Amino acid sequence: MDAKLMVATDGGEVYKLKDGLNKEDTMSMVDATATSKKPSEEDQSPAGTINPLLLLSAREGSSMALNVLLEREDAKRPPLMIISQEFLELVEGGSSGQGRTAVSIFGDVEEGVDDQPAASLAAGALLKGVTPDGDTALHVVAQNHEDGKHFLEYAGIIYGRDRGLLFARNHKGDTPLHCAARAGNSKMVSYLVDLAAREGADTKLRLLRMENKRHETALHEAVRHEDGTILGQKERGALLDATDTAGEKRNKDDAAGAPEEKNIVKLLMGADPELANYPADGVSPLYLAILLGKSTIDSVR
Repeated sequence: MDAKLMVATDGGEVYKLKDGLNKEDTMSMVDATATSKKPSEEDQSPAGTINPLLLLSAREGSSMALNVLLEREDAKRPPLMIISQEFLELVEGGSSGQGRTAVSIFGDVEEGVDDQPAASLAAGALLKGVTPDGDTALHVVAQNHEDGKHFLEYAGIIYGRDRGLLFARNHKGDTPLHCAARAGNSKMVSYLVDLAAREGADTKLRLLRMENKRHETALHEAVRHEDGTILGQKERGALLDATDTAGEKRNKDDAAGAPEEKNIVKLLMGADPELANYPADGVSPLYLAILLGKSTIDSVR
């Protein structure tokens, strides 16, 4: 893994740690996250603050680091809270460990744990923590702009531990699916929809039709992300074909090689052909596309 962190603050600024990971730079990232604007009282979550090491691992999609944190929780040991150089090596997948194994790095991470701050040992508490904006670790990994398999693996581990987080809303009402669509990450969108589909068609539709506080679904975000280019006959025909099962499969297959700004709409419409009309009593994605002068989903009328 590239030893560079992309750090996004609440204001939208993005910083790169160009010269490798170190404790000082990483702690600055944690401080920037912790001091972002606080939600209103009605948005306050009963969950605790996200573990800074969990936040770091989610931003980088490091399943190795995530598993270390989860294993400690399973063993009912005090959670790691202090970012060390050894943990940063774990986040990097051992790439800066000069041939050292994950086991040896894990041993170093274990050192000094008794000196770390006390925290809740409640079962499952680690993944319940949220950022000041109410994002869980699944929100954080879902909104990453990269499409590497390690991010999907990370999301899968979280889902396996707590399926309810797939439907968790942050303080804006966004689910992880909203975040993935807004980031333009088609692979994450497809993966999250597939996770919901494993629990049945009703569960899949429930996720796809979930609205945030603006009464918008993930398809609204996909429409905004689309660049407004007029689709050709083939693409428009694919949207019409989404009304049958075979069409849904073709949409997903076509999306794999389509430009990023177009395939998320295809994926979502393929998974739920009626989604362009939700919510029925608000601004639907179809109406939004018309307002924005985009033709991506006009053909489903």
